[in-house]
Amino acid sequence: WANAEAAPAYLYFVNHTLSVLREAQDLDPNLQPPPYDQMGVFHGTELGFVFDFEPALDLVEAPPTDIYTESQLAKLIGSYWGTFAATGVDPSPDDTAVPAWAPFTKEEEVNVYLDTARVEASASGLKSDKCDFWDQHRVPVTAVFGPPVF
Repeated sequence: WANAEAAPAYLYFVNHTLSVLREAQDLDPNLQPPPYDQMGVFHGTELGFVFDFEPALDLVEAPPTDIYTESQLAKLIGSYWGTFAATGVDPSPDDTAVPAWAPFTKEEEVNVYLDTARVEASASGLKSDKCDFWDQHRVPVTAVFGPPVF
């Protein structure tokens, strides 16, 4: 999917559990399944930030180690996504205080790491040990489903 001849691909990694999940668990410790504090960051978590869903943001006081509130992180993520949607190119906002978001390539594997404790463009290798395993054991889709039919 990161093909140099195709449109550029951008990789991001959100590593922040929404405070609304922690708050829900505190209000009702019997919430099942599973306890929200064990869910961590799951598929779709970033959508609360992308669309700046205020009712789900900043419900719990941020730890002193955080440099961004959830609302600030939502503005940053919204700026990245909005710039990309408007221009179709490098989604780095014009704000020089945030890291540039370079395209992902097989050679560099650049990604942007998004959390309330830090936001940075990482050089490469996000979860590369796990990805390398699957790269080695990949079965081509055509081997399973046959050639595409158009």
